[in-house]
This record gives sequence, C-alpha cells and structure tokens, in this order.
Amino acid sequence: MGVNSKKECLCVICRREIPLELSRRSWRKTCGSPICEKEHTKNRRSKYYARLGEIERGKKQRQGREMIQCAVCGKFFEVIHNSHLKHHSLTITDYQKLYPHHPLMTDYMKSKRGQGSLSQSRYLQYQGKELDDELFHFFAGSMLGDGSLEKQKDKLNARYAEGGNNQTYMQWKHDFLKQYFSCTFKERLSAPHVKSGKSYLGWWLRTCVHPDLTPLHRLWYKNRKVLPYLFLDKYFNEFSLAVWFCDDGHLSKNGCGAYLYTFSFALDEVEWLAIMLHGAYGLPNKILFNKKNQPFIRIRSQGVSRLKEIIGQFKIPGMEYKYQ
Repeated sequence: MGVNSKKECLCVICRREIPLELSRRSWRKTCGSPICEKEHTKNRRSKYYARLGEIERGKKQRQGREMIQCAVCGKFFEVIHNSHLKHHSLTITDYQKLYPHHPLMTDYMKSKRGQGSLSQSRYLQYQGKELDDELFHFFAGSMLGDGSLEKQKDKLNARYAEGGNNQTYMQWKHDFLKQYFSCTFKERLSAPHVKSGKSYLGWWLRTCVHPDLTPLHRLWYKNRKVLPYLFLDKYFNEFSLAVWFCDDGHLSKNGCGAYLYTFSFALDEVEWLAIMLHGAYGLPNKILFNKKNQPFIRIRSQGVSRLKEIIGQFKIPGMEYKYQ
C-alpha cells in the first residue's frame, strides 16, 4: 500500500516527488513546476484528440467509408499522417521506402485535398463588402477583448478566430464578419481544462485566410499581442468600446464600478488605454493588479452611468445584461 501511494505522489513528467500540499489536490499530477505543467497539459490534450480521432474513424468505418491500413500497427485511417508515424519512429519518407506499395491516403481524401487546394483562394470569389471603417471599429474593440488573428507558418495570410459559450453573442459576431469574409460558425467541444479535466461546449467562428487580415496580424502581434497605438487612435470609437466591454468587461455586483480585463497587455499599454478612456470618453478609472501582477482597469462609480449609456446605444444581442 505504501509503495502505491509513493508512486501516486511522483510527478508524471520529471518523476520528482510531489509536495504534500499539492498532492492532496485530486487533479494534481505534476510537481507544480511550469515546465512539467506545460508538458503534462500537452500530453493530456494529445491523448484527448487521439481518442476523438479513434472515435471518429470508428464511426466512418461503420458507415462504410473507405479506409487504409497502417502497415506497421494495422490501424485504419483515411490519411496516414506524420503525427501517427512518429509513434513508430518513422517519417513519411521512411514509411514510403519501407512500404512502397502501401498508400498514404484514400481516393476520397485525394479528391477532397484537390478540391481544398482549389478553394484556398475562395476569398477571391466571395461577394463580401469592401473593408470599411465599421469593420476596423469592430476589430479595435474585439482585438482588445477575446478576438484573435491567426497566421499559421505554412499559410501566406491570416484569419480571424474566436470562441465563446454565449451562442447569441457569437452568432452576432459571425453575422457581422460574414458581411466581409467567408466564415464558419460551429459548436465544438473544448480540450480538457488544465485543472478540472472537464471539457466544455462552445461556439467557434473563423474567417477564411485573407490578404487583408495579414497586415492587421502584423500590427497586433510581435512576440506577443501588443497595442497598435496608431490603429487604435484612428479607429477606436464608442462601438469599439461596446464590443470590448462585451468581450472582457463586467459591472461590479453592487453596480458601483466596472472592470475591463487587460491581462494580455503590458503595464504601459494598459496605462495608455486608461488615459484614453478617461480623456476621450469621460470614464474615470484606476489600474489594479491581480494575483499574478497583471494589470486591469477599474472604471470608477461615477463613470458607470456613462459606460452604460455608451454600450446601450448599440443593443448587441446576447449582451443585454451588460448595460442594464
């Protein structure tokens, strides 16, 4: 019994003993170091997505979908990826040399890949509006909040992406963006939470990759997400503030203040935002810090009625509680 207890108190990554105060937590599997936490989270997510993949492949097999068999382990796939072959210490090139007569993907996936290549430039055919100031006002608020611009290494251009559990609000954002870009809007199960291990259903929107989004990506991201001062100085307005508050703000329980969470940004950037809110919109505020010493903005009680007035004029669906 003592041996088993000892094993349960060892970090699954570095195998060091987990401190007693940490080992009492039911979810704790690591020694608490950031490196081990990060690696353990990565492993859990890999197992989670691998399991999802197995379930999905099982469904497709039962539906009679064409599958090919891995010559090493015998598992069935539509496409044999590098991510699978690395478990056999092989690359695609190694696999093809060892098993030259084994295909890497089904005929169905070959035809689908071909169609995907043709559709990569679908933004050229999409009949969307020309980019205008209203879109940039939206980005000025959403990028301060939950919005993100993604650019994969193998992609020439960037796309906008965001997820959340407020379906009505996320649907509004999707409907706004689809005026300009080809978009997808899907319900999806999240990866397991780092601490609880639970997964949550949420709504995710993404635009297609688009050359007009790439310059915006360069403005908002360096080594981290940054404030593009000139862009905000030109495009941030009351609509931007409403979107930002709907994303990352809330009123205090007693209604005597409001908060805007700015954890992604550095102190000097948050100070700039605080000055802008006070000077341009009449919202007196104060910068506070959370336990991780990350700055955020508290709008003082005398500015709450003004804030509600600004947000309320836009009537953003799913966010009525924010300005009532």
